Parts: sequence; structure tokens; C-alpha cells
Amino acid sequence: MNPQTFAVVLMLTRVCISEGGFDGHKECAVIVHALIEQAQQREIPLETQICLYAPNSCRRVRTDARRWINDLHPERRSRPRGFPRSVSWTTHRAMVAAMFVTAYQAFLGAIPSPCPGALHWGASWCRACRTRMRNAGFERVSCGGVDNHWWGRPFVDKVFPECI
Repeated sequence: MNPQTFAVVLMLTRVCISEGGFDGHKECAVIVHALIEQAQQREIPLETQICLYAPNSCRRVRTDARRWINDLHPERRSRPRGFPRSVSWTTHRAMVAAMFVTAYQAFLGAIPSPCPGALHWGASWCRACRTRMRNAGFERVSCGGVDNHWWGRPFVDKVFPECI
């Protein structure tokens, strides 16, 4: 894998773990495909879209409780700065490596999106997020087995029935 691809997949891995947890492989595949689709629609590099959509994952210095996410690396042996002491790094180190593989396979298209049409996500507990998405014209997409709520644009025949 070339260094540029490695850097992008590492960014995706960090977003996946931040948004879907260490074992959210299905969620990760949806996230990767959604970010790729967003970047293509906006005609911008994927790295730029990742930073626009998940800015914490691109910050060089973080001081919040989850600052350790930006230090995750599939080959890292030592505990990331700020990683909870009550959690086994040995166990989670292997989970980071596994999530990197999932992100890479989704990036390559070897894992298709388990939720076609999903473009945006928001926390399931966030009522304001749901309202904002509906007001922007998005519809919930049923993804089954993921933690976040997923949203997509309605099909054109729903918006403009006279066009079909």
C-alpha cells in the first residue's frame, strides 16, 4: 500500500472507531462508503471530506477525553496518550488493526456498503440531529445492526414524481 493510501485509510479507521466503536465493522463500511460518496459529489479529495465531516479526526492536537483516537495506528505497540487505563490496550491494539483492514477493504470496494444510499450519520440519541436532517430534506435509511442513525436523499421519483 502506498503512503498516501495508508494515510487515508488510517484517517478512515480513526473515524470508524470514533463513530462506531472498536467492533463496529458494519458501521465502518457504511462510514467509508458515505465519505467516499460525499467527496465524489463535492468533487473534493477524500482526505478533505474526512476533515470537513469529522474535524476532530484531523486535529493534530486534541485535549478532549477522546484525544487518544488521533494516536491510533494499526502497528502501534504502546498505549496511546490518554487511552483509558481501565481498558486493555493489548486487546484494543488488535481491534485497531482489524478495523484498519475493514476500512481498507471498504475503501477498495471489496466490502460493499451494507447500507446503500446512506450518506450522513448522526447519533441515535440526538433529537436535534434528526430534526436538522429532516429539515434538510433527508430521509432515514434503515441499516440494521448499526449504532448511528443513517440518512440519505430521497429518490428523485419521490421528490419529483412528474419526472418519471
